Amino acid sequence: MRTTSSIAVPRFARRRLLRGAVAGGLLLALAGLSACGAGGAGGGDDGGGTPSAINIQTTTLPTAGLNVAYSTTLVASGGDAPYTWSVQSGSSLPPGLALAGSGALTGSATSLGTFVFSVVVSDASAPAQTDSATYSLTVSSFDASISLLRFGEAWTGESYPVSAVGASSTTFTLVQNQSGGQILGANPGAGTATYKAGPNAGTDRIRATSGSGATEDLDVLVQPNPVANMTASFSGSDVWHVRFSGKFEGTHPYASDYHWALVTMGLRDPSSTSSTGTTADEVANLYVRRAVLSALNVHYLRNADGTQGANGLEITFPFDEPQFPHVAPANGNVASPAINQFNVVSMIAGGDSGVLGTAYLDEVDNVWQENDTTSAQGGKLGVFLDELVPIFNAAFNNKTLTATPIGSGDVAALKALLYGTASPGGRYAEIQRVVEGFAKTVSVTLAHEIGHSLGLTHTSPSVTGSTMNAGSVISPAASYSFTASDLTKLRGALPGPGRGGSPLRVEALRIAGPDEGDPVGVPVVCSCRMHQR
Repeated sequence: MRTTSSIAVPRFARRRLLRGAVAGGLLLALAGLSACGAGGAGGGDDGGGTPSAINIQTTTLPTAGLNVAYSTTLVASGGDAPYTWSVQSGSSLPPGLALAGSGALTGSATSLGTFVFSVVVSDASAPAQTDSATYSLTVSSFDASISLLRFGEAWTGESYPVSAVGASSTTFTLVQNQSGGQILGANPGAGTATYKAGPNAGTDRIRATSGSGATEDLDVLVQPNPVANMTASFSGSDVWHVRFSGKFEGTHPYASDYHWALVTMGLRDPSSTSSTGTTADEVANLYVRRAVLSALNVHYLRNADGTQGANGLEITFPFDEPQFPHVAPANGNVASPAINQFNVVSMIAGGDSGVLGTAYLDEVDNVWQENDTTSAQGGKLGVFLDELVPIFNAAFNNKTLTATPIGSGDVAALKALLYGTASPGGRYAEIQRVVEGFAKTVSVTLAHEIGHSLGLTHTSPSVTGSTMNAGSVISPAASYSFTASDLTKLRGALPGPGRGGSPLRVEALRIAGPDEGDPVGVPVVCSCRMHQR
């Protein structure tokens, strides 16, 4: 355990950063690009500038076994690496363990019990930024555990490590198997095996048996995987990952600008600034992410769950970011990081008041929106939540949740919404109204900006309900879709460069005018500006 101290897309004018205005009141207006030119980045500053706040990411520590080798590493993010770790003055580790400056906690615990201690991490900036955390570590004679569960539950088809400490050897078996799961590596030499949940919901019981005969049972509730089909298809589609967390452009204390947005909507506990938050925060986070991607899939004619659908476009929006490297390319994987294997759309705060989002033309040599997350050019494509959320709250009359944010009493309703089960009562209907409204607002912004990246211009003259309108109105009753001509263009542009197809070449989006002084072929930026009237 750990505690810490510490749409509307707007109207554009022809200029280097293309901007526009949105009509508001209690409505959110979508304005678009009237003319675009080549230019630099719009919105937040991903490179240069003041480093983001350092934040300890490790929330819990694995149990230690008595006189058994122990090793785990504390993790932090933000600030300037490298980091330096130390035990806080006046605090003590369990006897036999030591904390290295690198964050490695190692040794063999020599005393049974539960030990509470605090650590401090500092970064390399001057003056150094710091963060602190307090942990509770149990030293047990024999203890079995399962890791990486979704707020204490498993999802069908997912795998989780199971381990035991305090014994020379341990065997794992399923003594109750309602999900149809399995244990992989049931008698591991290192004390860790893998539990894979089966295809059915239910409760599984995993029994850990030590070499001396001691046993411990772990009951695991298995829930239907709500994002099982939201995966990357590299063999037949353009892959666009919406990165909700991991970017920090604002000045708030939360782990990312997306988490700040959840707080602003009442969908996260404002007093919890850790990377995960409370159980209610975790469930709400997953529910919001799933809702946004479901609405985005529908924009691109896919089924809401991410499957292809009868006339769906060749584009996939994976729930989890594709990881690399892998042995061989396959659906959901990439062989190694390279240009145009997948695009990243970040949920961040903007650096320019009223700018709602940024789009770049998706070309073979355009690294600005690719899977490079470390350089100044990585992950620039985004939706600027600091501008969008306040207008959304007004447009959708979101007052109940902002006045009383979600808490432990909302967990049952949140889980029912995430898993698509019947309402248990409580604030189910109001949470659903706000989340689905936010998903619609964000998804049309994403669809609009991705549409520009794929070569679409604004619908002219405007067509009621067109996603690419230069001046549409977002409201609880509004709906949006691509026009037939836009769909024809998208079918010709997908999948994109390096993924089986080639993007449209729209000169107005790709090449600056001679008076702008920019070279041909630099990345295109399309920034969205809005205001309330």
